Amino acid sequence: MAAASCLELLAQNVGDPIVPTVVQFVEGNIRGVNWQQREAAVMAFGSVLEGPDATVLGPLVNQALGTLISMLGTDSSMAVQDTVAWTLSKITEVVLEVIDPNVHLQSMVAALLDGLPRSPRICNSCCSALGNLVTQLSGGGLGSDAPQTSMMSQSYPAVLTALMPLSDKPTNENNSRSAAYQTISSFVASAPQDMFQVVHEVALEMINRQERYIAAQNQLVGADDRQNWNNVQSSICTVIQAAINRNPQSILPISDRIMNNLAQIIQSPNRGAGVVEDAFAVVGEIAGGLEGGFAKYLEPFSGFLFAALEALEDSHVTQAGVYLVSDISRSVNDAFAPYAERTLQRIVNILRSPVVSREVKPSAITAIGEIGMAIGSGFVPYLSLIMEILSQAGATTADSNDIAMVEFVWTMRESIVDAFIGIMNGLKIGDRKFDWPPRQTWADQQHHPSYNTFPESWASYVHA
Repeated sequence: MAAASCLELLAQNVGDPIVPTVVQFVEGNIRGVNWQQREAAVMAFGSVLEGPDATVLGPLVNQALGTLISMLGTDSSMAVQDTVAWTLSKITEVVLEVIDPNVHLQSMVAALLDGLPRSPRICNSCCSALGNLVTQLSGGGLGSDAPQTSMMSQSYPAVLTALMPLSDKPTNENNSRSAAYQTISSFVASAPQDMFQVVHEVALEMINRQERYIAAQNQLVGADDRQNWNNVQSSICTVIQAAINRNPQSILPISDRIMNNLAQIIQSPNRGAGVVEDAFAVVGEIAGGLEGGFAKYLEPFSGFLFAALEALEDSHVTQAGVYLVSDISRSVNDAFAPYAERTLQRIVNILRSPVVSREVKPSAITAIGEIGMAIGSGFVPYLSLIMEILSQAGATTADSNDIAMVEFVWTMRESIVDAFIGIMNGLKIGDRKFDWPPRQTWADQQHHPSYNTFPESWASYVHA
């Protein structure tokens, strides 16, 4: 393994001249009697795929591919099969463009499917290769803009049928279960229109699993059980999110069911911060798919959103809450107005907090602009305080020797510009006449005394 790592670095730096020597070694050992010879040949080949020009590698890859596909299914050594699977994953990752899909695609997919039920390590590499294939051979676009079909369409039923039971294993040895979920997610996220029905069936199965795990949470014993529960719920959320993103119209009949499940997960005493992030990501996709129809969930879900914005010591959860504010406000527009004041209070607290990670603050500023865009003239009562905050934030400077701080300041300034754009577009000053300045600003209202003042130095907080 150390030699292979060294060879890989040499290939990246030397490039084309390394190929003849490696090819000679591969040809001399690929059919060796000892399994160590065959494995070394395959590993050497896989280690030089990054660096040399694709035009140099193309003929060699196409020449070797048939042999590698055959070895994955027939070699007597599990170690050789493992290395072959890894090499195929590298080929599909870095030089897939040199392969003729009409010649090798179907045989490669068949070999990878055959390798899935073997050892967890082989399963991981096969999953990686399948994910690379579907990601690179499928077109972009969502919903009706997705391609009608793709070169991978005929493989969808077989691949997903093979992956579903692997993803439902009770254990996650060598992360093989997670790899299966990730590959399912890749197939769902890349699905052409002729596979939308298959994707919908996968999403329904994921929702069923979600409910099954929710029902079993009282049976969890110990930290390992809870960790396993969290891992599965996060993986399921990833697949459901991909399904909604690829075909938003598919969620209309099942959005109530999904939101009910997510609410139970977020409230679960067993859930970890990562599950909350993934659940919020699904909610954001649902909001984008339903647009104004998401307004019916605002009141029952607002408590979870506010709690996330208040979790200042758990920056990942806070960040997820901030992103969700942007997603929801973009979707429901002025229906967000009744929740704007309470949301902005918490965003201001995030910006003032010395506890929350500073990486959260630029996205919090961007969320202010999203709220301004959404609620339009309803933003006027909050304008004085928000402009003061953004002005102070924009005055922050950084020591030129502190590269991380310089990058943070520029990121924050970009977010401030985004916020200004959102607020101004929402107000549409040219189309309306406002009572300006407003007679009573948000900061002046007696029931918000804590917002009458702001720290004298914003810079004292941005390092937090």
